[in-house]
Amino acid sequence: MDKKERLMALKEVRDRTQAALIECKNALEETKGDIEQAIEDIYLRVQKKAYKYEKRNPTKKFVFGGTNNENTKGVIFTLSCETDFVGSSREYKRLAQEMKEIALSMDIEEKSHLLKEKKGKLTIQEQINFWMVTFGENIVLIDLAFLRGENIVFYGHTGDRIGSLISTSSTESEAIKEGANIVAAQVALMKPMAIDEAGIREKFKSQDNSKVDIASLAKKRALLQQPLFQDEDKSVAEYMNSLEPNFKIKQFIRMPRG
Repeated sequence: MDKKERLMALKEVRDRTQAALIECKNALEETKGDIEQAIEDIYLRVQKKAYKYEKRNPTKKFVFGGTNNENTKGVIFTLSCETDFVGSSREYKRLAQEMKEIALSMDIEEKSHLLKEKKGKLTIQEQINFWMVTFGENIVLIDLAFLRGENIVFYGHTGDRIGSLISTSSTESEAIKEGANIVAAQVALMKPMAIDEAGIREKFKSQDNSKVDIASLAKKRALLQQPLFQDEDKSVAEYMNSLEPNFKIKQFIRMPRG
């Protein structure tokens, strides 16, 4: 490497790890300029320091997700940290992007499995540990869900604080594709409990239904009966039917849950 190449390599390692310049320089020297190996070595050096942050309560929840190119698989997950500053950082979002890509490529349905999966020589948990030490905050993957279907849509609201993943009937219509995005936003923003009244009833079947007004609750919390957030004069079901009678919602997941 000439001087210019060494400086460019040093900048890349620094940008990708946020480690001290001297640590980046030493790692590059030890690996003879191998950028990827230098980054992995830096990650590995900080693993033992992560325990200092594990007992802290990461109350800031950020929701990430996406689908594969064919829209037949989707993943959604909640990654928590301690401050908005960290949650909105480029590095935090890059970590989430890598987690999403691995989950989709490997069909990972459990958060414990994702944490054990490797990118290069490091597991996702080891990468999280690195950023815990770098940021000085606890970072925890607290929830993950995976959907398969004919047409999967992910919606992430501004700021990454809420999101949704929905499975719809297959369609090639551009109007339906746009409609699916609107319904996904409805799920994120309006917090439905189930798709329809039958789904609401199912959620309360183990309780005394005489104490729950299912019909009234369904108007507020059953997705198809909710007023459309963009036009409260029509229900979600009426909106979907106006686009195509066979437009169906098969499943949805909203995060954070609850």
